[in-house]
Amino acid sequence: MKTPLRRQTELWIVTILMAVGLWYVPPAQGFAAGGPAGYAEEWSREFGSPDNYNEPSQVLSLPGQGYIAVGTATPRDEISSQAKIVAIKTDSSGNTEWEREYLDKTSPTERYTVQSMIQTRDGGFLIGGGMLDWSDGKPFYRAYLLKLSADGDPEWSGSYGEYRGYAPIQRVKETRNGGFIAVSWTSNVSGTQPAYILRVDAEGNPLWDHYYRGYQEQVLLDVVETQDEGFLAAGYAVKENSVSWLPLLVKYGPTGEISWSKTLPYEAGWGYVRQLMHAPGGDGYLMLDGSGLWKLTEDGEAVWRKGLVDAEFPELLSYMKPAPDGSGGYLISGRSDQRHLTLKIDEEGTILWSLLQNLAPRFYDAARTDIPQDGGLVWITSTFGSERLKLVKYKTVDEIPGESRFYLDSDDYSLSVDTQLDIVALFQAPDGGVKSVTEAAYFTIEDPGIASIDASGNLTGLSPGLTRVIAEYAGFTDSATVLVVRPYVPPANRMEDIPADPSDTLSSHPNPAGP
Repeated sequence: MKTPLRRQTELWIVTILMAVGLWYVPPAQGFAAGGPAGYAEEWSREFGSPDNYNEPSQVLSLPGQGYIAVGTATPRDEISSQAKIVAIKTDSSGNTEWEREYLDKTSPTERYTVQSMIQTRDGGFLIGGGMLDWSDGKPFYRAYLLKLSADGDPEWSGSYGEYRGYAPIQRVKETRNGGFIAVSWTSNVSGTQPAYILRVDAEGNPLWDHYYRGYQEQVLLDVVETQDEGFLAAGYAVKENSVSWLPLLVKYGPTGEISWSKTLPYEAGWGYVRQLMHAPGGDGYLMLDGSGLWKLTEDGEAVWRKGLVDAEFPELLSYMKPAPDGSGGYLISGRSDQRHLTLKIDEEGTILWSLLQNLAPRFYDAARTDIPQDGGLVWITSTFGSERLKLVKYKTVDEIPGESRFYLDSDDYSLSVDTQLDIVALFQAPDGGVKSVTEAAYFTIEDPGIASIDASGNLTGLSPGLTRVIAEYAGFTDSATVLVVRPYVPPANRMEDIPADPSDTLSSHPNPAGP
């Protein structure tokens, strides 16, 4: 059942895919060339149970030790059920070494969020996020820390802060004395939320905390320990009657007293600070925002700011780390939708090379990345419907080999009972050409009681449920999730609710404009 509109859609899809190619998009105009030619998938692994909503949070590459990924799992059969923290440790090939779930049974919590994770000097891990606490009969989000051993055993956990609003820990760092420093942001109905900073000892006992106020809105997103044993926190601030986000710096002493605070001028209007770290040789700091890099003095004065992406390149930079191969400089990672950006810069912020690539059609917006020691990419995401967590490892390649590829035009389809949807099957040849092979493909449905599909790819919803469609062509196979739902009919529009009116005919309502 191919309509002219559907044929136009197929041609549009084919045109776009031919334009972007299979796996690689060349660097954007104006960006330095060099470095690897692209990424190629090395392996992928799935974890968790489809009985839960599995939400990814973060993945860490552990040099010589594989990877650890963290997220949350919420049972599907209970709307208000508890969301547990999930951690998965794998070897360098993605094979599971341990997989654990965590729930603080000493507190009447309902759900957790996870925002940050580090490997500690003892080989264990510290997870930072938020915990919803109902201990006094009202919903109360508090900052939350969970310490794990190297084998995933819980060692201690704690909830912190007295602010009655959303307050998850955004970044946590280990201090030189073995304790930890963490920063957070809060939210409230009035939009005047303070920022939050917390210091705990090695066992999670609070040493001090502080709610920072000074602007209409203030957020702290990263923190470093300073040479004088104090701390420098970075984020952004919004002044009263303003919509511009200005980079915010707050200097704390060792016991939590404020030494100074300031905002930095930012003409672009969106000074969203992503990361703060010490500059090489202890010469001030490097600060990454969503589109550029700052060099700061010890007192927080700007030495320079260099834009790394421009208005015609809307990718947002996410994080940076010293080049893991020991070549010097830094690797910066950014992403937007399905495109991933990697930049290699030197210590002065000069771009040495860049790589912009469509990684795969099955990457989802909630994904998190890290750059492993081999210079590739590791990504934690979730499959359709958050059925499972998915860990994907990419390696760098010097050239993009041509290869054939067969795939459907979507990873998931949804339709109502008694409605139809056309599926498009596409084939890409080694030379990059893409064509529709829908009529030549063979389709089947895992559960024929939920949906049916004919030889032309016309999908029909039969009953509510979740199933999969499998397509085969020339030895290739691809599949996608199919969700069938009941049609929604507003009560006012249901025919049985509308009384019959014999006089309500076309003849009783003549057109005043005439025929």
